[in-house]
Amino acid sequence: MGYPQQLRIILGIAKLLGAITLVVPGLAKLKEWAYAGFTFAWSSAIVAHYLAKDGPKAFAPLILLLLLGISYVTRPTSRQCHVIVAPVNEARNRELCSHRYSCRLQVSDGQS
Repeated sequence: MGYPQQLRIILGIAKLLGAITLVVPGLAKLKEWAYAGFTFAWSSAIVAHYLAKDGPKAFAPLILLLLLGISYVTRPTSRQCHVIVAPVNEARNRELCSHRYSCRLQVSDGQS
């Protein structure tokens, strides 16, 4: 497809590290990044193969993306990244959002 050799090396290393991350227990936040990285890589691969008119070769990344989606949806709770959202305090929200460009969302990751 005409991509530089360096890109193939970088993507190969990133995919290897992502696969290791998905298999190793723990590292829930890193797993989220690995899932996102694979999603971007394989979505881009689908588009690239389609635009190159590669025919049936374009289906390989699509199949991998579907398997990734199944893996993401069916993963055990121990491998999920949990975010606890703090209860909304209306007075505090009005204070934080009183200025047009200073509105912030209060989120707690449960580690405080």
